[in-house]
Amino acid sequence: MHRIFVYGTLKDEDKLKDQWDVNVLDSRDATVKGRIYRVKGRFLFPVLVEGGDKSVHGKLFTIDKNPKAFDEYEGATGNRPLYHRKRITVETSEAKVEAWCYIGNPDHALIKAQCVGENLIASGRWES
Repeated sequence: MHRIFVYGTLKDEDKLKDQWDVNVLDSRDATVKGRIYRVKGRFLFPVLVEGGDKSVHGKLFTIDKNPKAFDEYEGATGNRPLYHRKRITVETSEAKVEAWCYIGNPDHALIKAQCVGENLIASGRWES
């Protein structure tokens, strides 16, 4: 079993099952420290940037497969990935735990250009 914090398109449990045959064994509301931005590439998508005292809201999933299965979809492969998959501290109403999460790559040109004040989602919640 693996834990992953999701805050955008991966929050859709049906999509995880249909596209990757991943089962969500447990789901909890959760937050992480950081900021979330609305970024426009081929479509709009959220990007989490670490740091600061703001909270990003999402779900802590316990899943039955390694989250590495999502790397290609999330753009976390290649020499200049859009995201990095890394372990971060996630807080639920019950505890703080470590979980995988996709974090925006601060060296990627799209992240540098669009993770700016005007694209900040002040609520910390991505509404897809």
